[in-house]
Amino acid sequence: MKNKIKTGEIRDAFDCITIDSDGIFKIDYSASKDKDACTFIRSPTFISEGRTWVIRYSPKGSNIEDNATYISLYLELQSKAKFLCTNFSFRLLHNNGYWSTTLLPVDSAWRRSTCIFRAINCYHGFRAFIQRSVLESQYVRDGFFFLSCDIKVMNEAWEKPPLSHKVGLPAFKFLHDDFNDLLTKKEMTDVSFAVDGEIFVAHRLVLAARSPVFKAELFGSMAEANMKCIQINDMSALVFKVLLHFMYTDSLPKVAELFDGESGEKNTDLYILAQHLMVAADRYRLEGLKEICEEKLCMGLTLETVVTSLSLANQLNCHRLKDICLEFVTMPENFVHLAITDPYVQLMQSCPSLLADLRSRFNNTSSSDVALKRQRIE
Repeated sequence: MKNKIKTGEIRDAFDCITIDSDGIFKIDYSASKDKDACTFIRSPTFISEGRTWVIRYSPKGSNIEDNATYISLYLELQSKAKFLCTNFSFRLLHNNGYWSTTLLPVDSAWRRSTCIFRAINCYHGFRAFIQRSVLESQYVRDGFFFLSCDIKVMNEAWEKPPLSHKVGLPAFKFLHDDFNDLLTKKEMTDVSFAVDGEIFVAHRLVLAARSPVFKAELFGSMAEANMKCIQINDMSALVFKVLLHFMYTDSLPKVAELFDGESGEKNTDLYILAQHLMVAADRYRLEGLKEICEEKLCMGLTLETVVTSLSLANQLNCHRLKDICLEFVTMPENFVHLAITDPYVQLMQSCPSLLADLRSRFNNTSSSDVALKRQRIE
């Protein structure tokens, strides 16, 4: 992702970070490596996804307890925002001239995170991005190392225009259009499903190709293999309708096809639908649909939905959604409202591990605030 640079706005007097026209950061490691621990150096500001950012770099790490073992890298928002759900990554250029190609959760030269930027000057990133010894031996060249930063602010739209509707492409039908016709016209169907009082017809081969669970049910030794009509329990007809649409088209149906209510009611219904749809996607091992639902739940968190989403994320091992929910809960203005509600108390009582995660985050937030205040004083 190429970053548009705003010149003349270097935020730190110690200028050791520059950005080239391709958005690559050149960091003077030799000149910065002896600065004190917990000291940050800011990059020039840059624009990505329509917002202004800076990179915060700490040559000896942002926590004195790490004994200068790691460098720290953070992305800081410089634009006004209230609740910005963002996916970003940092990647180092190896001294052999190639970019890192291994994406690992810890101590890697390529790290990715999804976080909520609450307001201007909010920052997130990696306290222990990479060991200084590894950086010096593999990534520093002539005293410098090079860094790329990719940023993606998550799209808030429920539906995305199909490929065939994009400007500049011919208006002929694509494969997903043909499969959608196959579903909606109910031609050559060979299996039916009874769901919440409604009957849906489909094609065994399509379902088996899309879902290993359906493949086992429809072509394996399970009883459903010989049934003409299969009963689906614990699922609403609307959820199953959307599930089928995704399996045939690899997309979600238009909102107008699902609801007729007012916009406020529609948004609430969509969020609840996404929660139930993610359970269904997990049930039938539709990983693509599960990821789409997880993203939509991350973007639509409110005080009314965060507890159920956190419970769901914990049950289905959705780590990104869980992290975003925990981040939302630990915001002071949210916690004072949530902590006294029955759903929150019941969830914490039933899931002690979530309570431990929250306590850890509160402790880390307090430590970060103290370090930040100390840095500003110095």
